[in-house]
Amino acid sequence: RLWSTQDGTCLRSFEGHTASILKICYVSLGTQLISAGADGLLKIWGVSDAECVNTLDTHEDKIWALDAIEEGNALASGSGDGEVFVWKDYTSERAQEERRAEAELITKKQKIADAMHKGSYAAAFRLALDLKFPAQLHRIIRKAARPEAGHEEARFWSHVVESLTDDDLKECLRYAAEWNTNSKLYLCSHLLLENIFGRVHPDRLAGISGLDDTWQGLASYSQRHAKRIDTLLRSTYMLDYALASGLNHESS
Repeated sequence: RLWSTQDGTCLRSFEGHTASILKICYVSLGTQLISAGADGLLKIWGVSDAECVNTLDTHEDKIWALDAIEEGNALASGSGDGEVFVWKDYTSERAQEERRAEAELITKKQKIADAMHKGSYAAAFRLALDLKFPAQLHRIIRKAARPEAGHEEARFWSHVVESLTDDDLKECLRYAAEWNTNSKLYLCSHLLLENIFGRVHPDRLAGISGLDDTWQGLASYSQRHAKRIDTLLRSTYMLDYALASGLNHESS
């Protein structure tokens, strides 16, 4: 518990250890405290709200020694079994790395948008595949395979499929299997499959491991789509019959 030195009242209760707390120390300019317990746990607490923000469970015995070092940027702890650990605070470095990764991601997304704007769909496909953006891949395929694309579509598929590694093929097949489960997306799935099957040797596809579930999913949902298309086709026969009957009636 945290007590007021002025009037002796309890300001905060820190609950979380399953055994006695043996040591505590303040870090982060007094905004956080770290407790060491007989349960072998180190817990980091926010002083203002008494919330546990992290638990370190490397020790296997009671933690008897605890101290902040390097001006509070690191922590040393020692337990009854003779083990001493030094902990380093990488919060700022991690935040900086996350900001760098976020900026890099924004740049790559912009490159995809620029490539699509210029009509460089093969380059956009490559970027989206590297970033594992299936929604972007689906959008790129729809753009590249639009009816007015003509010979450009064939060049797009030739460039895209021939540059795919085995890992790329596995990723594309998994995306195709996922799209194939959705009646609004399955056309792009089959377009991708048609070009992969037509441009990649079957022996190479058979040699890619880890695709058993993907093949089964593709076969199952493709059969459903085929049945639905067959039902729609059969329903058009009734329309043809009705139109023909109407024409014959007018003729008579």
